Amino acid sequence: MTYFYYIENMKSAKQKIEVFNLEHKGKNQLGIKFKYDEDLLEIIRDLPHAKWCKTQRLWYLPYTTNNLNLIKKSFKDHAEINLTNLNQLKNLDDSNALKPKRTRDLTDAQRELLNNFFKYPRGKRYSKSTVNTYTFFVADFIEFHKTKNHRRINQ
Repeated sequence: MTYFYYIENMKSAKQKIEVFNLEHKGKNQLGIKFKYDEDLLEIIRDLPHAKWCKTQRLWYLPYTTNNLNLIKKSFKDHAEINLTNLNQLKNLDDSNALKPKRTRDLTDAQRELLNNFFKYPRGKRYSKSTVNTYTFFVADFIEFHKTKNHRRINQ
């Protein structure tokens, strides 16, 4: 009889959820961690914009006041929410605004050089992420040395 009482008490005990600041993919996010629980997973999967981060093993949402209130409202009856590690940011709703894309001041010859470099790793079947990273750094290098003739850079 005590065994069944113990199981029932375990089911009635609220899970603990930790909500904290997280910078992920260059944006301010709300990180959400909790021990595996099917009921909590069902709730978080229903939240709009909630995504799972495999590398950090946590759920996250964009850091906005609406999302913070939505988390509190959705989990209030199902779990204890720990907000002690959550630092309030100024202008929450503006913190995730996209920054304008930077334009490069390159000549036609430099653009052609960069385009030819871009084609090389693509032809070697490198991943899209690797190609973009390499091309970004080569573009920075070319832009830094824009006053020099690209054929004479290594001299």
